[in-house]
Amino acid sequence: MLRQSAGKSLLSLNRMPTYKFPSCQCNHWDEVVNYRTHNASNHRATIVKAFFDDTFVLSQITDIVQASEDGLSLVPYIGSDAGRITVGGEMNKIAANIAIGRNHAAVHWRSDYADSLPLGEAVAISVLRDQRATYNEQFSGFTFTKFDGTRITV
Repeated sequence: MLRQSAGKSLLSLNRMPTYKFPSCQCNHWDEVVNYRTHNASNHRATIVKAFFDDTFVLSQITDIVQASEDGLSLVPYIGSDAGRITVGGEMNKIAANIAIGRNHAAVHWRSDYADSLPLGEAVAISVLRDQRATYNEQFSGFTFTKFDGTRITV
Protein backbone atom coordinates (compact mmCIF):
# COMPACT_ATOMS: atom_id res chain seq x y z
CA MET A 1 0.00 0.00 0.00
CA LEU A 2 1.32 3.44 -0.86
CA ARG A 3 1.79 5.95 1.92
CA GLN A 4 -0.64 8.80 2.33
CA SER A 5 0.55 12.30 1.37
CA ALA A 6 -1.57 15.28 2.36
CA GLY A 7 -4.62 13.05 2.58
CA LYS A 8 -4.12 11.51 -0.88
CA SER A 9 -2.39 8.31 -1.83
CA LEU A 10 0.62 8.64 -4.10
CA LEU A 11 -1.22 6.49 -6.61
CA SER A 12 -3.91 9.14 -7.05
CA LEU A 13 -1.30 11.85 -7.66
CA ASN A 14 -0.14 10.16 -10.86
CA ARG A 15 -1.82 10.83 -14.18
CA MET A 16 -2.11 7.11 -14.77
CA PRO A 17 -2.62 4.62 -11.94
CA THR A 18 0.64 2.70 -11.96
CA TYR A 19 3.46 1.63 -9.68
CA LYS A 20 6.01 2.00 -12.48
CA PHE A 21 8.81 4.53 -12.35
CA PRO A 22 7.96 7.64 -14.41
CA SER A 23 10.00 7.77 -17.60
CA CYS A 24 10.18 9.76 -20.79
CA GLN A 25 10.18 6.38 -22.56
CA CYS A 26 6.93 5.20 -20.98
CA ASN A 27 5.35 4.41 -24.36
CA HIS A 28 7.25 1.12 -24.46
CA TRP A 29 8.21 0.49 -20.85
CA ASP A 30 6.65 -2.99 -20.78
CA GLU A 31 8.60 -4.14 -23.83
CA VAL A 32 12.06 -3.13 -22.57
CA VAL A 33 14.27 -6.20 -22.32
CA ASN A 34 16.99 -4.59 -20.18
CA TYR A 35 20.65 -4.87 -21.04
CA ARG A 36 20.10 -6.90 -24.21
CA THR A 37 18.87 -3.81 -26.06
CA HIS A 38 22.16 -2.03 -25.38
CA ASN A 39 24.05 -4.65 -27.35
CA ALA A 40 22.76 -3.19 -30.64
CA SER A 41 24.98 -0.13 -30.32
CA ASN A 42 27.84 -2.18 -28.93
CA HIS A 43 27.92 -4.76 -31.69
CA ARG A 44 27.71 -2.06 -34.37
CA ALA A 45 30.73 -0.30 -32.87
CA THR A 46 32.63 -3.58 -32.82
CA ILE A 47 31.82 -4.27 -36.47
CA VAL A 48 33.03 -0.79 -37.49
CA LYS A 49 36.26 -1.41 -35.57
CA ALA A 50 36.65 -4.73 -37.39
CA PHE A 51 36.20 -3.27 -40.89
CA PHE A 52 38.53 -0.32 -40.30
CA ASP A 53 41.93 0.01 -38.68
CA ASP A 54 40.75 0.75 -35.16
CA THR A 55 44.26 1.85 -34.16
CA PHE A 56 44.34 4.59 -36.81
CA VAL A 57 45.00 8.02 -35.25
CA LEU A 58 42.38 10.47 -36.53
CA SER A 59 44.61 13.55 -36.31
CA GLN A 60 46.56 12.13 -39.28
CA ILE A 61 43.66 12.96 -41.61
CA THR A 62 41.65 15.69 -39.90
CA ASP A 63 41.77 18.36 -37.23
CA ILE A 64 40.30 17.26 -33.92
CA VAL A 65 37.68 19.78 -32.78
CA GLN A 66 35.22 20.26 -29.97
CA ALA A 67 32.25 22.53 -29.31
CA SER A 68 33.00 26.05 -28.13
CA GLU A 69 31.86 27.15 -24.69
CA ASP A 70 28.66 28.65 -26.10
CA GLY A 71 28.07 25.60 -28.29
CA LEU A 72 27.69 27.67 -31.46
CA SER A 73 30.96 26.79 -33.16
CA LEU A 74 33.82 24.32 -33.25
CA VAL A 75 37.25 25.05 -31.81
CA PRO A 76 40.46 22.99 -31.95
CA TYR A 77 40.74 20.28 -29.32
CA ILE A 78 43.99 20.81 -27.43
CA GLY A 79 43.75 18.07 -24.82
CA SER A 80 46.83 16.04 -23.98
CA ASP A 81 45.39 13.08 -25.89
CA ALA A 82 44.65 15.01 -29.11
CA GLY A 83 47.35 13.13 -31.03
CA ARG A 84 46.20 9.74 -29.73
CA ILE A 85 42.48 9.72 -30.60
CA THR A 86 41.78 6.59 -32.64
CA VAL A 87 38.93 5.14 -34.70
CA GLY A 88 38.50 2.38 -32.10
CA GLY A 89 38.44 4.79 -29.19
CA GLU A 90 35.77 6.90 -30.87
CA MET A 91 33.66 3.80 -31.64
CA ASN A 92 33.92 2.77 -27.99
CA LYS A 93 32.76 6.27 -26.96
CA ILE A 94 29.80 6.14 -29.35
CA ALA A 95 28.68 2.79 -27.96
CA ALA A 96 29.10 4.05 -24.39
CA ASN A 97 27.29 7.34 -25.06
CA ILE A 98 24.30 5.58 -26.63
CA ALA A 99 24.03 3.13 -23.76
CA ILE A 100 24.59 5.70 -21.03
CA GLY A 101 22.08 8.01 -22.71
CA ARG A 102 19.48 5.27 -22.42
CA ASN A 103 20.36 5.00 -18.73
CA HIS A 104 19.78 8.75 -18.30
CA ALA A 105 16.42 8.39 -20.02
CA ALA A 106 15.47 5.92 -17.25
CA VAL A 107 15.11 3.09 -19.73
CA HIS A 108 17.99 1.02 -18.34
CA TRP A 109 20.22 0.61 -15.32
CA ARG A 110 23.99 1.12 -15.19
CA SER A 111 24.43 -2.63 -14.81
CA ASP A 112 22.52 -3.10 -18.08
CA TYR A 113 25.13 -0.98 -19.84
CA ALA A 114 28.04 -2.82 -18.23
CA ASP A 115 26.60 -6.24 -19.02
CA SER A 116 25.72 -5.26 -22.57
CA LEU A 117 29.32 -4.53 -23.60
CA PRO A 118 30.49 -8.16 -23.61
CA LEU A 119 27.15 -9.37 -24.96
CA GLY A 120 27.14 -6.97 -27.92
CA GLU A 121 30.77 -7.73 -28.61
CA ALA A 122 30.08 -11.48 -28.56
CA VAL A 123 27.21 -10.99 -31.03
CA ALA A 124 29.50 -8.99 -33.33
CA ILE A 125 32.27 -11.57 -33.13
CA SER A 126 29.78 -14.30 -34.02
CA VAL A 127 28.46 -12.30 -36.99
CA LEU A 128 32.00 -11.54 -38.19
CA ARG A 129 33.00 -15.20 -37.84
CA ASP A 130 29.97 -16.27 -39.91
CA GLN A 131 30.60 -13.58 -42.51
CA ARG A 132 34.28 -14.45 -42.84
CA ALA A 133 33.35 -18.01 -43.79
CA THR A 134 31.41 -16.73 -46.83
CA TYR A 135 34.35 -14.90 -48.45
CA ASN A 136 35.83 -16.50 -51.59
CA GLU A 137 39.06 -14.48 -51.36
CA GLN A 138 42.02 -15.29 -49.15
CA PHE A 139 41.36 -13.35 -45.97
CA SER A 140 43.41 -13.34 -42.80
CA GLY A 141 40.47 -12.22 -40.66
CA PHE A 142 39.12 -9.18 -38.88
CA THR A 143 41.53 -7.75 -36.32
CA PHE A 144 40.38 -5.22 -33.75
CA THR A 145 40.63 -4.21 -30.10
CA LYS A 146 37.91 -5.50 -27.82
CA PHE A 147 36.27 -3.29 -25.19
CA ASP A 148 38.53 -4.80 -22.53
CA GLY A 149 41.66 -3.72 -24.48
CA THR A 150 42.73 -7.09 -25.86
CA ARG A 151 43.43 -7.54 -29.58
CA ILE A 152 41.53 -10.27 -31.40
CA THR A 153 41.49 -11.69 -34.92
CA VAL A 154 38.25 -13.31 -35.99
